[in-house]
Amino acid sequence: MELIYYPDHEQRYAHLPPDERPGYPDEIWIGGLHIKRQKRFEDIKPGETASEVSTLLYAIDVPIHRALN
Repeated sequence: MELIYYPDHEQRYAHLPPDERPGYPDEIWIGGLHIKRQKRFEDIKPGETASEVSTLLYAIDVPIHRALN
């Protein structure tokens, strides 16, 4: 798994303590699957995510450790 952070990541997550910010990557590569995290969990509609992985992986407001459980 590869976690990708955009240059403005620190600014967008400034409301979180610095040690928590790495838990919210902007993109995730898992094998051949590329997941862009662009919406809050409550805003993701059915069919917007790959059916073989958890919708939590797509949510910008869900930490990666929670999404992987």
